[in-house]
Order: sequence, then C-alpha cells, then structure tokens
Amino acid sequence: MRRTLHVVLVAAAVLALQVVLPRVFSVVLWYHLGFFIVSLALLGGALGALSASRRSARGLASNPEVDVAATAAAIVIALALTLRLPLDPGATMHEPGPAALVFVMAALLCAPFFFAGRFMATALAESGANAGRLYAASFVGAGVGGLGAFALLSTCGAPRALGVVALVPLLLYAPRAARGPWSFALVLAAAAALAPDVVFPMESRKHFPRIEPARVKERVWNALSRVTFYDNPERHGLWQLRPDFAGPVPDSVGVAIDDWAITSIWRRPTTPEQERFLAAYPPTLAYATAPEGFDALVLGAGGGLDVLGALAAKAGHVTAVELNPAIVDAVRGRYAEFAGRLYDDPRVEAHCAEGRAFAEADPRVYDRVVLTGVDTFAATEAGAFALSENYLYTRQALDVLLARLKPGGIAAFSRWWYEPERQTVRLVLTAAEALRARGLDPAASIFVGRAQTNSYVLVKNGPFEDAELRALDQAAMLRGIEGVFARDRPSDPLFARALDPERAGELVRTYAYRIEPTTDDRPFFFEHTRLSRVFRGEGDWIHDRVGGVEVLIVTLGALLLLAVPLGVFAARGAGKSALSPFLAFGAAYSAVEVVLLARLALPLGSPALAVPVTLSALLIGSGAGAFMALRLPDPRAVRSCSVAAVAVVAIGVLAFDLLADATRGQSVADRALAVTAFLAFPAFALGMPMTLALRELAASRPELVSRALALNGAAAAVAGPLATAAALQWGFTATLCGAAALYFIAAALLQRMAVRPSLLPSG
Repeated sequence: MRRTLHVVLVAAAVLALQVVLPRVFSVVLWYHLGFFIVSLALLGGALGALSASRRSARGLASNPEVDVAATAAAIVIALALTLRLPLDPGATMHEPGPAALVFVMAALLCAPFFFAGRFMATALAESGANAGRLYAASFVGAGVGGLGAFALLSTCGAPRALGVVALVPLLLYAPRAARGPWSFALVLAAAAALAPDVVFPMESRKHFPRIEPARVKERVWNALSRVTFYDNPERHGLWQLRPDFAGPVPDSVGVAIDDWAITSIWRRPTTPEQERFLAAYPPTLAYATAPEGFDALVLGAGGGLDVLGALAAKAGHVTAVELNPAIVDAVRGRYAEFAGRLYDDPRVEAHCAEGRAFAEADPRVYDRVVLTGVDTFAATEAGAFALSENYLYTRQALDVLLARLKPGGIAAFSRWWYEPERQTVRLVLTAAEALRARGLDPAASIFVGRAQTNSYVLVKNGPFEDAELRALDQAAMLRGIEGVFARDRPSDPLFARALDPERAGELVRTYAYRIEPTTDDRPFFFEHTRLSRVFRGEGDWIHDRVGGVEVLIVTLGALLLLAVPLGVFAARGAGKSALSPFLAFGAAYSAVEVVLLARLALPLGSPALAVPVTLSALLIGSGAGAFMALRLPDPRAVRSCSVAAVAVVAIGVLAFDLLADATRGQSVADRALAVTAFLAFPAFALGMPMTLALRELAASRPELVSRALALNGAAAAVAGPLATAAALQWGFTATLCGAAALYFIAAALLQRMAVRPSLLPSG
C-alpha cells in the first residue's frame, strides 16, 4: 500500500509539473513549448526507466527513497538553472549558438522526470504480478495532479506552484526530513515555495515590450497568464493612431499579458476635445456607418478602448467580452476611477468569458461585432495546449459571428498586415466561405483597408450599398486607412483573386504561404509558413522572431538527439519483437493526447481548463480502464488494442461536433463535466492495452519491463511534436486516424508474438 501511495504522489507531481511549466515558459520564452514539455517529461521518464534497467542488470540495489528526494530537488534545481540560460527566443530560430541552448534546456528539464521515471520503473519491475496495478495507480495519481496544478495556478501563480509541486513527492517522508536525502530536497522545495521570485527569476526574453522594473505597477498571476500593469508613456495598446493626428491622447496604464500581448486601460475622456482621438483611431472604422443607438459586441475587450470607441460613436449598448479576469477586475477595481468606471457604465455590459464560447451561447443579435487584434499569440498553433484564440478565426467561428449580426450588421476585424501579405488574405478567404454558405456574394460583402502595418476587414451580413461604401471611403480617409478591396473599387489584385471563386483555389495552391481557409479541424490561422520557407526571413518583425513551425522543428531536433539513442539502447539485445508493441503504444497514446488537448479547448470554452480537465479525465479514465482490465477473465491485450483503436476513430470522426453542439450555451462547469463524460469511454479503452501487455511481459520477462517503459517513453516523446506537425498538415481527425492505425499495428505485433512464442527472447 505504501509503495502504491508513493507511485500516486510521484505521478501527481510529474503531471502537475507538466501543467505548470508551459505557464512559466509562456512568460519567459514562448507559448509554443506546451508539447515540448510533455515530450521532455516522457523522454526523461524513459531515460529513468532505462537507468533502472541498467542498474538491475548490474545487480545494484535500488533506492527508491533517493529517487523520490532527487525528483523533488531536481524540480527546483533544473528550473532555477533553465530560467538563467541566456536564451534569445528570436535568435534561436536562426543562429546555431542559441539553438544549442535549446538542447541544454531540454537536458536540464529532463532531470526531474528522469528520477521520477527511474522510481516508477523500479517500482513496476519489482512488483512482479502487481505491475499492472501500480501502472494503473500512476494514471490516477497523474489525473489528480493535473487538477491540483490548476488549483495552484489559480491561487498562487506559477513560480510558487513549482515549489509546492516539488514538495508533493516528499509528503510521505516529512517525519524523517531531518535526516537522509530528504533534508536537502525539503529545504530546496520549501525555499522555492516561500521565496519563488528569488529561486525562479521570471524575466521575459521577448523583445517587446521591454518594461523597466521601475515602471511596473503590479503583476498578477492566474491560471491563464501573468498580467503586468505598468506606466505607459509610449501608449502601447493603441493600434497605430493616424500619424498626423495632433490632438490630445489620454493617459493610459499599459497591460502586458505574459510580457507579449498588449492592451491598455485608458483615462476616460470627459470632453469632446479629449474624445477626438477616437475618430482618428483606425479600428473605429467598425462604427463609422453604424446607426445611432446601435448595439455592439466587442470580443477581446481588454482595457476597454474599443468600448470607448463604440460609446463615442453613439452606441446604445455595448457588450464587452474579455477572456482574462485579471484585466476585467483591474478596470472594475483598482483602476475604476482612472477608467471612468467604464465597465460599470449602464450602457456597458462586461463579461469575463472566451469570445467564441460567449458568441455561441448568446442569443442576441448586434449591429456590430468587433475583434481588434484578438490573438496575443497566447495559443500559437505549433503545439500549445489551449488553441482557443485560433478557434475565433475558423470557418465555423465566422458562421457563429455572422449569426450574431442583424441583417446589414458588420463584423469588424483588425489584423496585422504582412509583407508579403498572408494573414489578412487568409481571413478574407475564410470569411468568403462563411458568406457563401449563407447565400451571400463575398465580393459584395467584404471591405478591406490598410493603415501602416495593420489591416481592417469588414464583413457584412448582406451586400454593401453604394452610399455605404462612399461613407466608408470617407471614414477610412479620416483615419489614415487606404482602401485595399471593395466592390466596384480599384482593388489589390491579390484580394480580387481571393474573392473570385474561379481563381481562389489556384491562388491557395500556388501562393508562397499557407492561406487556405481554416476550420475547427485544422484551426491554425496564425501558422502560414510552408515547409519550403522555414528559417527564412519573412520580412516581418513579428514572424521573424516567433515562428511556430521553426520552433516545432528546433525542439523536435533536440528531442530526436535525445530520444533516438535512448530508443536504440533500450531495444539493443532485448529482442525487438518483444518490445516493438510498446513503441507503438507510446506513439499512439501521445498522439491522441496532443490532439485531445488542442481539440477539446473549444467545447470547454475556457483555455485555462483545457490542460487540467482534459489530461485529468484522460489519465484517470485510463487508470480505471487499466484496473478493470486486470480483473477481466482471460484478458487479451490484442483484443484491447482493437477496442482502443475503434474508440480513437470514434472520437475523431464522429464525436467532436456532437460534443460541441451539446456544450453550446452551457456553463463552464457543465462544459467540464460534459468533456469528462465524453472522454470516459475512450480513456477507459486506452488504459487497457499497455497495462495488459506490461503484465504479460512482467510475468514472462520481468527484466524487460524497464526497457519496455524506456522505449514507450522515447516513442511518446517524439510522437508529440510529430502529431502536432501532422495536425498542422492534415488536421486533427486525420492525426487521430493515424493514432488508431498504430493501435492496430500494436495488436498485430502482439498477435504475432502469441502465435510464435519463439519470438520472445529467452534470456
């Protein structure tokens, strides 16, 4: 019983660490590192399992207490060192020196998972017939750890959460903390929990914004982000006000989400002269032709600038939706007087919610739906767990936004303008598909303008009238916006081709960048780099420094350098046929995990819940399946593989849309329950094959258990980024079908072993 409890605690710490680390690196380096952390956890665990195997082969005694203490100490030491590496996230994509530091970072972060993996492998190898039971217990512990990590992030922030996570494996040894290896580990973990800012320096390496410490007013952590409020004389958060505007611009408090995404809280204008800057502010083009007393829905309201613009344009009612509660609380709380109590104005209705989830649940219709730069790169497509913001720019999302418009209403988007252009034209192509589905002519219902490095796309629920286009032309000129596309106007040839149904297909196929319309199955709106162009300068100050595909390739390279030698060494002399099913198991489960973490962010409607709810439901369900498999009469691993494959195909092909429909309009709690129930059967099925195969191996060749775990972990580590790449290229459904095929392959390998027992190594 004590060993089982040890396994549960270590598994909980390992999973909690996987949840907390991406939150840390979202601030310090990239949002892209979600899959990388999971892969490193699997890889470190595999190295630990191999170490346990080597130790056993040499007849050395195991010391699980030392491994547990080392796990706790390594969490603190590895993170403290990693956060002090001189990594430049921009240079890493293009220079060999910084890229090599990614490999160093990977090696450091493997350390805590290495010791945890060695402990787990030793426990399983020494448990004999109870190996399957302990393996199942590890699933349950991991699931609990995921939920615990979410609670920690919500209450004490990521740095302190790291210290608390380091304490978890030591709980059973607290009475003996004054002696043995526990004392050192306990002191480190306690120091990290009590003084996290000293142990874990959270200095952002991103190039913008550079906020001097003296300008910082306050930093707030929550499960979504770290939000920094700071003095803002440069007026960050203002989307390039017309350059020749000479009037007064109000003061603002800058707001940096994870030291990258920018919004601001503005001193509310009280006179027409103070309000005049809004008429020159390009995003207010959205309101230029709106009738007096119009209704507006602002998604990604931030500190409220778009709300101020709507009120200045004589809106009768504004519904402001902001994802981050720290920002809403600031506008309503400590900066309420500064902001003129904007979110308490009787004409303003403020909500803290994810934009698409709110739009799907809200039955009302509006004259204007406004999204000004809602992306923040917080869920970049190259493997981040919560892709909620990408789901605002899919074909299905455009359907939702158009459904929220009154006849003649307009959805207004402010986006980046790239040279050569790629993002705005992709938005236009996606909107065109949604308009055609409603029986509208996209060329008559879309207006595109450009001001400096930003674009402004208006999508109307109906055709633009001639008088309306003339009014838009005049309003655009007043805001410094030049026309790019409008019906019966001289237009950019690129957008003319994009909105010509006979030429759009060829444009998408032959264009230098990926600009095909995005869907919920492939929602990677912000990733437009073709493989033929990776690591090239794009001529853009954002993409040259933050490229999803580039990060994916660099981190995959680091993982391969670690995983391939490990896999070869684990399989050497062990009999490939005996261990090959475990290779397939690791790759398949990892691929399913990656897809579910990304895909279920949409029905959950809360990116903060995407990781803990999905991982916990998946792992606890897998643990239940593992326990049940051990109790079934005459269980067959081959048969369970087929069941798992069918379950994966079912969720990939049949169930995602049904789940999205079932959760539409539900509360966050109900959505979480629905996702948990949705995962119950597939998770249960996925927990059976590996457990049964592991039990059979433990009964016949216990000395191979650690090697099997090592090979399983190595395959899973590499499969994570490969699954991400597959989803980028072919979509989530195709990736899940590939994972199902791996389960069928594992079944065939196990069947071959059963038919030909001589394939099992005899020692």
